[in-house]
Amino acid sequence: MTDTHVTSDPKSFERVKSAIEAFGKHDCSLFCHLGDLAERCDSKAHAMWRETIASACRKKAMRGVYVYAAHDYYDYLGKRWNLTDEERLAGYGSFRVNAGIPNGMYEEFDVSGVPFVVVPQHVTKDELESMIVRAERKFPEGPVFVLNHVCPENTTFNSSNWGCWWTPKVLSRHPRVVNLSGHTHGTVACERNIWQGGFTSVDAGCLSTWVSPLPGSQSKPKESFDVLICEVYEQRIVMRRIDVRDGGEIRPPWVVPLPFDPASAPYSDSARLSNAPEIGFRSDAKLKVDAKTSPETVKLTFPAAANEDEVFSYRIEAKKRGVLLDWETIAREDVYGQYYLRKSERKGFLECLFKRSSLNKGRPCRFVATPVGFYGQTGKALVAELILR
Repeated sequence: MTDTHVTSDPKSFERVKSAIEAFGKHDCSLFCHLGDLAERCDSKAHAMWRETIASACRKKAMRGVYVYAAHDYYDYLGKRWNLTDEERLAGYGSFRVNAGIPNGMYEEFDVSGVPFVVVPQHVTKDELESMIVRAERKFPEGPVFVLNHVCPENTTFNSSNWGCWWTPKVLSRHPRVVNLSGHTHGTVACERNIWQGGFTSVDAGCLSTWVSPLPGSQSKPKESFDVLICEVYEQRIVMRRIDVRDGGEIRPPWVVPLPFDPASAPYSDSARLSNAPEIGFRSDAKLKVDAKTSPETVKLTFPAAANEDEVFSYRIEAKKRGVLLDWETIAREDVYGQYYLRKSERKGFLECLFKRSSLNKGRPCRFVATPVGFYGQTGKALVAELILR
């Protein structure tokens, strides 16, 4: 689990309790927190964490391992981010004592012969690589798990914005690495949150709110209940994506074959593009435009795609006639697909709003809704036209 961002409000711990229960039901021997445990360096919230974990682990004893990240020292001494290096380390020390963190900032250990390397958010290139090299020498076969807070840049979804630029260079020299990270506040329901290139990288979602902005103003933060459960076998790693509310699997598990072979890796960009499923609306689907209900907005309504589990988002555009009579986009308001919702939470239709001020009054306006898959593939669009009065 990662990015829990708990506070001194007991309600903020409900998902944590549910996560530990889910780990216990799956007979996990180890749980890992990948950083940003609390919203700030709050001794009360940290003490509540220690008590919560102790109570939750009474039924099923599990070893806990933690990644140290910036929110774990944030606002230490009331200084928000304005801390010296010494004060940041002191903040980490306060975090460790009050939250009952069993490990230090840097840890190397194994579980039944599977090596783990744990590094803090401020790890250096040399520190990370030297720890991986030691693990590889001690365990010459099988995966090496790296527990990190910040994802490698240009790997999993949104890592281009939130990732570390130098991490891929280091990890690509060690193809056995399976990097587990958080930080982006993504969701494990997103198929782009596992990536394989010179190594394997996985975004473990979050247990607070997730947000990955889309073009326009429609993509608001969403409550997240994600954890990842990893099962390591001789020939594969099975990663189950769990919703802690009911303990059920959100989507089919990710299965990583062992040993790692970049040429045949199932989660490489090339493999996923070549195997990307077709997406599209049903043949009777229509895009409806309501320009009468509100004086300030125009509302679009359209049905979910036929295979909505494979739709990452819907690209919604408003267009006007250009100089050469081609249609030019004048506004865009994308909306997420419903892949992250449980079946019982999904609707048969989606909605999108455009501000009238962004549209051409008194001239033809064309609205276009296009389903977009996880890998950029698109389906046939729905189109509707009207003249705004």
